Amino acid sequence: MRARGGKTISGTWRWTGCPHIRFEATALGADRLVVCYKDSSADPVARTNPAESTQDWRLPPKPRPESDIIGIQYMCFPAEGAFTVYRPDFWLFRGTGVRAGTRFPGMVGPEADAIAPGGPTPPTLEIVGRSPISCGTGGAVAHASYYTTRSGAGVFATGTMRWVCAMRGRACGHGVDEAGRAFVTRVTDTLVRAMAAGPLGRGHPSRPNSKELAIAP
Repeated sequence: MRARGGKTISGTWRWTGCPHIRFEATALGADRLVVCYKDSSADPVARTNPAESTQDWRLPPKPRPESDIIGIQYMCFPAEGAFTVYRPDFWLFRGTGVRAGTRFPGMVGPEADAIAPGGPTPPTLEIVGRSPISCGTGGAVAHASYYTTRSGAGVFATGTMRWVCAMRGRACGHGVDEAGRAFVTRVTDTLVRAMAAGPLGRGHPSRPNSKELAIAP
């Protein structure tokens, strides 16, 4: 699938979570074409309906940062580093044997997410991973997070694009090892089972802790 402007779309998550896309009709019917201009100023809708132009969600004219839904948001590419446990008693980490500061090499990359200073950020956000990483030629900190809502919903964000790849262990490359594979597999299994059992937020309410990190929303 190709978006207008020549950008190849490899997955809808990246394109609905960071850039704003929209659908248009084709000869096959309504809402069959994904529209996303690489340069939003070239989007004709920018002049007639700016809120529906295809800029990143976090940008004007109507900022709607992805952190409002995900909890954290895209922060860095290229990123590289170890996933580092911040809150070892987090319910998804139970049974994994981790401690505060436990590191899993190579698990963060090639893109990473972090809490958005100033928000918008869910007030119930719980930071469960805090990973010092390399970000291009500098350094940064990636986060993994979880939050729940009054409706009973729960949102877990790993903060790394390499989470699924890490299930392959050493075959993933980048320094991912067997310990990382076991950790990711156990956490994912626990998450999927809890989702199947019912709303995450009712059985596993988050424990907000952004203030202790001095990065309160």
